Amino acid sequence: MHAWPDPKWSLLIDGTLDTQVQVEPDAIEQLAASATQAYPLDAALRTAAGHPRSYLEALIGADVIVAMRPKGSASRDLANPAFAWWHTGDAESGAAVALFSSPVRLQATLGDIPWLVAPFTAVLSHWPDGCAAVVDPGHRNGMSLPAEAMAGMDVALALAPTLIPAGAN
Repeated sequence: MHAWPDPKWSLLIDGTLDTQVQVEPDAIEQLAASATQAYPLDAALRTAAGHPRSYLEALIGADVIVAMRPKGSASRDLANPAFAWWHTGDAESGAAVALFSSPVRLQATLGDIPWLVAPFTAVLSHWPDGCAAVVDPGHRNGMSLPAEAMAGMDVALALAPTLIPAGAN
């Protein structure tokens, strides 16, 4: 509903059945607004439209959904070395950790698995060495971030307080 093609269009569901429902444009607009409020990161990533800088700006200020391996450690502490990061890929393509913009995206991709919500900056602080990130894997708004970029962002965020004087804007 976020990206409805034409605000004048209505939506007809099951148009050939007696149980058909027509959703009027005003209702679609309200649904889109509700979806944006419920899933702000999802909406921001859609707006970024694959532009790397906008995409990263949306992530930096947001909470992300961190997928966890079902048979991994029960710890929900990102700082715990045994934390059960959900890894994608194989030995040839290298390890990547899956992150999601919403629980809906996670469940559509991986099913019913354990997960937690954390600020992206906190996730960066505990990012596993040598791992890339895949945000919303398989989705048109998804993006892969190389391991070097993840390590570089962590370093940049750690230095940010010393680079930006307090109160400067």
